[in-house]
Amino acid sequence: MARGLLQTRGAMRCLTATIALLAASCQSGGGASDGGTSSASLEVVFRPFGKGGGVILEEATARFDEIRLVSDSGEDLQTAAEIDLLASDTVLTLADAPPGLYSRVRLKLGGGDDSETLRVDGRFGAVSIELRAREDDEIDLRCPTGERLDPGGRLRIEVIVDRGRWFAGVDLGSGEVDGGLLALDPDDGPNRDLAEEVVENVLDSFSIGDTSSHDGSAEDGREDGEDSDGGDDDGGGDDDGGPDDGDGPDDGGGD
Repeated sequence: MARGLLQTRGAMRCLTATIALLAASCQSGGGASDGGTSSASLEVVFRPFGKGGGVILEEATARFDEIRLVSDSGEDLQTAAEIDLLASDTVLTLADAPPGLYSRVRLKLGGGDDSETLRVDGRFGAVSIELRAREDDEIDLRCPTGERLDPGGRLRIEVIVDRGRWFAGVDLGSGEVDGGLLALDPDDGPNRDLAEEVVENVLDSFSIGDTSSHDGSAEDGREDGEDSDGGDDDGGGDDDGGPDDGDGPDDGGGD
């Protein structure tokens, strides 16, 4: 009799433990306790494409201390990142995103100090190009129709970067070369005006959209060979495709 009672009590304890585990599972699994909805996620994909025109691109980065996604819910999502502008894709995932209609992406260059926020290295004929900028500008991108993120859903917003616009219309041949280097700094140096043009072009190259008709691979960004014409598309520069070096040191690109 005693043995049967002990077995009955043991079975009751097992049943109680099983019920407790099932209850905990219902409360924490899949968000069933909050009306059957689970947390939504949002991805921001930076997708550069295209080549640098007459400039062979070697390195390009942009540092954003604020990447903000604005929705009609009034709850913005925010993160920060340094983006490789020669990579094929850079994906930023923001979990627990509030549902809503997302129609705006705001990108603010910066890093909380006076360091470089925009950097582009490349070659123009026989001349090396270095763009160094400490910009704190904001790029405000808008999508007229917006993209809907449903509860428990997943949304991907693409920010495309057209590298072909960076040096378009910029007369690099008028720049001052020192020791084979064309230094572009919008805050200092003899090439400030050229640097400001390039920076403006880079900022204007960001947009919301898709590049389904373009090849945004890393090979498009980092070119191994010389351009067929060896120079800028606007026709500026010496016969060797590089900027005039004036009275400066011989850069090996011809007189």
